Amino acid sequence: MKPTMTNPIQQVLEAEREAKERIKRVQQEAEAAVSDARRNAKQLLRRNEQRTQKVLIRYEEKQKQLTEAEAERLRQQTGAELKHAQTRVDENFEVLVDETFAAFWPR
Repeated sequence: MKPTMTNPIQQVLEAEREAKERIKRVQQEAEAAVSDARRNAKQLLRRNEQRTQKVLIRYEEKQKQLTEAEAERLRQQTGAELKHAQTRVDENFEVLVDETFAAFWPR
């Protein structure tokens, strides 16, 4: 307020004008802050999506490696079991051949 004004109506009108200017300035600042926040939120959302995609890719690669390792372990285990079973079949076959030979060979 200007100290030279003595009329109370003029003082009130000047105070209203100053208040309106302050309100307008604060509104503009608030709008700018909201605009910045929206822009920052979009950037943050984009960064988070990129990070999520990177983590997902790393997770999928890790799971693929674990799956391949488990598949290899199972192949080796199955191979060993198959080899053992084949050995038992061969042994049983030899016993059957010996028994059959002994049973049918003339004495």
